[in-house]
Amino acid sequence: MNQFKDDDSMDLEQVKEYLKAGEDVVLGLVGSGNLPGAKIGKRWVFVFSDVRDYLVSEIKDQTHKRRERLLGDGRIMKGRKACDTIMM
Repeated sequence: MNQFKDDDSMDLEQVKEYLKAGEDVVLGLVGSGNLPGAKIGKRWVFVFSDVRDYLVSEIKDQTHKRRERLLGDGRIMKGRKACDTIMM
């Protein structure tokens, strides 16, 4: 279960753990403006709701793109066959 409230701050290590991503990935997201964060002194600080919102948005975006790709190919698949195609 999640230990954070919406307005809680997170450090870089906590964000890496939450997103299950490496430091280079997280800092790349910050540098590109996709993930809000601030460097306070020598440390990065993030707000939990921003990190959660980024993850939810990314999941929805990637899911939409997979669906569009499948539907755009003229293939409407259900169940296991669709999962197998996506995993290829």
